[in-house]
Amino acid sequence: MRCRIPVISLVLAGVLLCSCSKRTAHKSSLPKEKAEAIALKHSFDDLFERVETIELKTDSAHTIADVNSVRFFPNGDFAIADNAARQLLLFKHSGELIKKVGRSGKGPGEYVRISDLAINARAELLVLDNSLMRVTKFDSTGRYVESYTVVYGSILHPTSDGGFYIYDVVSASSSEGNLIHKYDRKGREEKRFCSVPPRLKVNRIPIAGGGLASNPDRELFVVHASEYKIRKFTERGDSIAAFGRDAPFYTPLEPPVSLSDTGKLNSFTAVSGIFALPPGVIVVVLQRTKPLTRWLEIYDFEGNFLTGSVEVPKGLVAIKAVHNDALYFKESLPFQLNAQRELPNVRLLGYRLRI
Repeated sequence: MRCRIPVISLVLAGVLLCSCSKRTAHKSSLPKEKAEAIALKHSFDDLFERVETIELKTDSAHTIADVNSVRFFPNGDFAIADNAARQLLLFKHSGELIKKVGRSGKGPGEYVRISDLAINARAELLVLDNSLMRVTKFDSTGRYVESYTVVYGSILHPTSDGGFYIYDVVSASSSEGNLIHKYDRKGREEKRFCSVPPRLKVNRIPIAGGGLASNPDRELFVVHASEYKIRKFTERGDSIAAFGRDAPFYTPLEPPVSLSDTGKLNSFTAVSGIFALPPGVIVVVLQRTKPLTRWLEIYDFEGNFLTGSVEVPKGLVAIKAVHNDALYFKESLPFQLNAQRELPNVRLLGYRLRI
């Protein structure tokens, strides 16, 4: 097993980019009136309405320390990964705890550090452990099915045929340079694709962040944490296009940089996530660490910029979960005990576009 460099932990949220700073007249699958409605909105409250609040109800044996990843099953139930408490939990859509899945350890159905979750087309739960370097599969009830040895990665995304992609942040810092590893449903690697320019390798220091998203046509959209550019691929990994824009708040991480360069690491704008939402838009999340600020930027599936520099309200952190046309955030509140000297329950908030 190769030695892995620790990933710099940067909380990232915020914004999408496009390679042209002006809106273009490219063909779009998004209806013209909807595109125009989005383009006229520049604040979070104008763009989004809250459609759901889910309070996670747990017991004393399963107190949630943090929510690292959330994924919804087709019936609305969901799984959360909590690395701080080393637990994987299943919940009803109402927020009632169903059960704990697996346990901390290195055996079958166990985990050490859950990097990401995914739900495949068969409603199976995939768990990426980047300490054990494996993907473990559970059925929708939490029963262990099987596991696969994989590359080190930080992001997991399902394919339409039961396989999965892994976003490998470490290889982006090596001579290999491929971000995405595609596996079939038996866990066999099929292809590697999506390289990044050498300048983004940042002296071999992998930067946490970036993301994958796919639209109903199974086209894949990829962002790298240190570059404000969206790369578009077919499901097989064939390149289609790349787009982004010169956002006024965006500050790239310019090499040379080392772990001791706290000024650079705190002040650059990281691309922390990307999501596909109905009726046909891509939402990119960006974040600056100091001062902690998050933005959203929105494009259509063809790469036409619609609106951007949309600041996310304080206390909301995108959790890379989409369900029933809504993008979900976790509520990040100051540490405060209630009257019974208990921590308040974690809440997940779903927001839908106002169009």
